[in-house]
Amino acid sequence: MAWIGLKKIGNFFHLIFGSTRNTIFVLLFALMGVSYIAVRMKNVELDYQIGELKKKSYQTFMLNKELKAERANALSSVSLRGMAEKYDLHAPSNKQILVVP
Repeated sequence: MAWIGLKKIGNFFHLIFGSTRNTIFVLLFALMGVSYIAVRMKNVELDYQIGELKKKSYQTFMLNKELKAERANALSSVSLRGMAEKYDLHAPSNKQILVVP
C-alpha cells in the first residue's frame, strides 16, 4: 500500500523534474516567487522609512512655524519700543538716516 503512494510521488517528481526544460521552468518560477517576496519586503521597509521621514518633516514644519511666530513677536513695534525704553534709545534724526538705493 505505502509502495503505491511512493510510486505516485515518484511519478509527480518525474513529471516536474523529468526533463531539463521542466527543471529550468520550475527553478525560474521559484526564483520569480522568491524575488517577488523580497521586493515586497523591501517595499514595506521603505514605507516605514517614508512614514518616519514624513513625521520628522511635519515636526520640523511645526518648529519653523513656532519660531516664525516668536520672531514676529520679538520684532513687533510694541516689543521694539519696550527694548528702546529699557536701553534708553531714541529715534534717529533725519541726518542719521541713510537711504540706500
